[in-house]
Amino acid sequence: MFLSLIIASIVAGLIGGNMKNSFGGWVLTMIFSIIMYIIPLSLGGQYTNNTCGLCTSQEAIIMVIIIGIVHLLIFGCITLLTALMIGRAKNY
Repeated sequence: MFLSLIIASIVAGLIGGNMKNSFGGWVLTMIFSIIMYIIPLSLGGQYTNNTCGLCTSQEAIIMVIIIGIVHLLIFGCITLLTALMIGRAKNY
């Protein structure tokens, strides 16, 4: 799970161009990912069991949002670092 996030953040840093575009792309990716996790959790039932066991759907949604924000911040730093290193290596 973490390897895919690291690879995605490095790709966002490489493709984004500058730091603002790279981080913006990463933020949009994480927001979309959080929303795609929330949609099945809002249905309740068996979907919440896969996420947090005996939680209610509201608790599972809050947990997904918190984890998404933490991932956004941690891997956003990797994205910014990658964009900074690539930006310095380019000769304009």
